[in-house]
Amino acid sequence: MLGLGVGEDGVHHGKRKRFSRRLLVAAGVSLLLIVGLAGSAAASRPAADCPASLNCDFIPAAYKTIGGNPADYGNYDQASRPADGLKINSIVIHDTEESYPGTISGFTDPAHQAAANYLVQSSTGNVTEMVRPGDVAWAVGNWYYNTHSVSIENEGFAAQGAAWYTQAEYKSDAALVRYLARKYGVPLDAEHIVGHDSVGGENSAQNKNQHTDPGPYWNWNYFMSLVRGESESAYLASQGSAGARGHHVITISPDWNANRPPVTTGCQQSTCPALPSQPANFVYLRTQPNQSAPLLSDPTMHPRGGPGTTKINDWSATARAGDQYVLAGRKGDWTGIWFGGRTGWFRDPRGTGATARFTGATVVTPKPGKATVPVYGAPYPESSAYPKGVTPRSRPALAYTFKAGQSYVTTGSVPDDSYNAAYDPRTPHNREVIRGHTRYDQVLFNHRLYYVNASDVTLKHLR
Repeated sequence: MLGLGVGEDGVHHGKRKRFSRRLLVAAGVSLLLIVGLAGSAAASRPAADCPASLNCDFIPAAYKTIGGNPADYGNYDQASRPADGLKINSIVIHDTEESYPGTISGFTDPAHQAAANYLVQSSTGNVTEMVRPGDVAWAVGNWYYNTHSVSIENEGFAAQGAAWYTQAEYKSDAALVRYLARKYGVPLDAEHIVGHDSVGGENSAQNKNQHTDPGPYWNWNYFMSLVRGESESAYLASQGSAGARGHHVITISPDWNANRPPVTTGCQQSTCPALPSQPANFVYLRTQPNQSAPLLSDPTMHPRGGPGTTKINDWSATARAGDQYVLAGRKGDWTGIWFGGRTGWFRDPRGTGATARFTGATVVTPKPGKATVPVYGAPYPESSAYPKGVTPRSRPALAYTFKAGQSYVTTGSVPDDSYNAAYDPRTPHNREVIRGHTRYDQVLFNHRLYYVNASDVTLKHLR
């Protein structure tokens, strides 16, 4: 399922309903009831933490036990970010796969086991804050990433993105992102303003099941231009030049209106109906520089080695607008990039129809003498860093091979910490940030962001 995040460790899954446009008339009644109840309690509830320009309300998500069991609760953990040492370094964009009132209903039910910090309504751009940014929402299915990010849910359905992602929604999101980024020092770039689909799982099993919202029809280039307060052409220019000019880093940048790759969904047995042709934010990657070559595979999505597919939730061979990769080759109208341990090829004719821009960036490569480097889903501390009474979080290597000779763009070093949080205040070292001595670099390895041990790699700047 797309949309809402899973529980704090990617284990608990929220209860979900699916809505269509014609059911929203009935859903609107629920929204009126929710808003009415919210209004009656407004005098006793703190104001929303939002830009003054937005119509923003505060309805707190559930922070309650289920059946009185302090080990079973929802839908977030209390914290004091960033004063407690948990730096907020990214903002995550989601879609709900649910109506606006249905999402509020879910987030206020502790059994839902998921919540986001903010929710934006499609038709109006109205915002409901549900988890304070200082607290840790159970939003992205990766506990480490939850503890260092703020999540914004958008009312909508990924497969119907063009019908749901409205100007009002984009503009409210952009204003909210600017406000939060300024408050917490988050860079306004595609490495720190990301989709849920960019967040990897902590292990290979979770990685396979990570969500893929806001999906292929969220207009990232347009949205980021709003976030940065500049024209779309100015934002595109900031991604690099139209020609290579000696550069070795690629920014994926397909023309929004012209880029209409096939996408399928609603698979039943062996039949996967095609979604209507519409502008999309990604390019497909193939094993060879020709249209008949198979799509790249992914060992977590396709453990038997089968090729990637055009299914909407299959990210094996999709490179998203704004993401940066290291150039691996050029053959005719095709550009190759290092992607998930392999070379992925996408059609990129010069001039009209180009789908990439060329730039420079800091990259990581395996240190001399290392044939391969492990890739991790979360940069947790070494076991010896955890105090007595706290179970160390596992940090298994993912099912990827990062080989000598390959390079990947890094967003920089990240803290190796683990936030120990529980509902029961008697829990040992409750709400304590545990830090280690292992340095990690975050890398855009395939469609998603992962981590490598800094001692395994060499940093260098590619022009």
